[in-house]
Order: sequence, then structure tokens, then C-alpha cells
Amino acid sequence: MGNNVRRFMRIWEYPKPVLGEIKGWAIGGATAHRIGLVSYVVEPDDLSDFIEAEARRFTHIPANQLALNNF
Repeated sequence: MGNNVRRFMRIWEYPKPVLGEIKGWAIGGATAHRIGLVSYVVEPDDLSDFIEAEARRFTHIPANQLALNNF
């Protein structure tokens, strides 16, 4: 259990935005969104385009500025 918590906290505390493209079943996705663990839940057919658009939002922002923001 401790290893899982440490892994989760590494992502949570990472200084840059973390984008995840999970294909297939993501049990608890609707709940994860409701409690703030994820920002978006997207339909499978729209997923790749959505992730690409989100990634493009950050391409011109310096890393030190990304670290200061809470996306």
C-alpha cells in the first residue's frame, strides 16, 4: 500500500501538468472527476484529439511557469 501511495504522490506533486490517455475501462473515472483527482473524463472517440489539444496548450509556457500554476 505504501508503494502505491508514494507513486500516486509523485504524480500529484510533479511540477508540470500530467496528461493521461487511458483507453479501456477506467473504473471510478466518473467518481475521480467528481472529487478532483482528474480534470476531465472524455468519450473514447474524442480522447486522442482531446489529449493532443490539451498538450498543445502547454507547449509555449516555460517549465518554471508551469510549476507555479495549478492546472
